[in-house]
Amino acid sequence: MALNGETLKKLVEMKVFPILLKAIKNFPENEWIQFTAIQTIQNLANAKEHVSYLLESGCVSSVAEAMQSCPDHDELLQSSMWIFSCIAFAGTDEIRTEMVRTGVLERIKVAVVDSEGHGGVCFTGCSALSNLARTGNLLQNIVDAGLVSVLLDALRKCIDDESVLRVGCRALVLLLENDDADKECKRKGALKLCEDVLDKFPNGPVAMEASQALKLQKSETRAVSFSR
Repeated sequence: MALNGETLKKLVEMKVFPILLKAIKNFPENEWIQFTAIQTIQNLANAKEHVSYLLESGCVSSVAEAMQSCPDHDELLQSSMWIFSCIAFAGTDEIRTEMVRTGVLERIKVAVVDSEGHGGVCFTGCSALSNLARTGNLLQNIVDAGLVSVLLDALRKCIDDESVLRVGCRALVLLLENDDADKECKRKGALKLCEDVLDKFPNGPVAMEASQALKLQKSETRAVSFSR
């Protein structure tokens, strides 16, 4: 259930969220506590003005811990990576860099790979990856973490899911700014994948992102697309 702005404000004032983070740490085997805490944090993350508060309270590392504690809980993983996506979207380069230092990339990688094409997990994972890639200095970290291959595999498994394709192709556009990512895309058949996406969705937002990724792979031009 979504919490309205006034309720969120009161929860912040009551210092409820440090309690939630402590619950995540103290009850790693209780999926209900983990999921309830993550859902509540997700509500807070949806409000841009609370991003700094979340970071100061240690939210990112706690969410990563919850993902490790409940690796088979798709809804928890989906909510967790949406939290990452919201924070990365609203945050600065420094915030996104700190998120990567906290181990977010590994958690995204494990969740997306293990989901075996779960639409919601792939969507939020690709969304988080896309927003982290807004910081150019992190592109090499993303490549080194093996996430180019993970991204392409997710797109192939979700080839009929417009939402996944839209954010996934956007992430691909951003990653192609990096030479190593470009080489990895060529090795993994990203060009053919983009052509397949365009065959399925020749018009609309998916086509716009896929066309840009295709163009970048065929030329030396580099472009950027931003949106949550």
